[in-house]
Amino acid sequence: MATLSLKKKTVISDTAESTPINPVTATTAPAATNSKPVKKYHGDTVLLDSIKISVVLPADSIPYEICPPVGLSHSSKMKVIWKLAVPEEAGKTLWLTVPFSPTNYRRTLNKIDALKAEGKACIVLLQGKLQGDGVVKEAGLTVHESKSA
Repeated sequence: MATLSLKKKTVISDTAESTPINPVTATTAPAATNSKPVKKYHGDTVLLDSIKISVVLPADSIPYEICPPVGLSHSSKMKVIWKLAVPEEAGKTLWLTVPFSPTNYRRTLNKIDALKAEGKACIVLLQGKLQGDGVVKEAGLTVHESKSA
């Protein structure tokens, strides 16, 4: 009986007359419980939990009026929610829901105001994990000074 080693990329067999065993198609032991979760593969499809996205936005496109006021009771548990429309072909639109913490949103607005007061131009970077249901989880905004005025 032959031994199959997955570390070696060689084809092995029981005897010279038998069909070779390919290490790629062999089954392996289940992963240890303390290892990272293994993604499932189905033919040509790789299943993902989410996709990391980054979107550059002009600072003028950030709405001020949707931020809850400071000192409002339970404002730390609230979310500022954006609905973003991404136009697709054939007239369809992909809608994304982006929830932010009010603290992150206020910091973004304050930094935009500070840079504008200094006469500097800025951009806003939206980052998060896009999930299959159209929700961007762990979304956050950061402000960066742009080189063009």
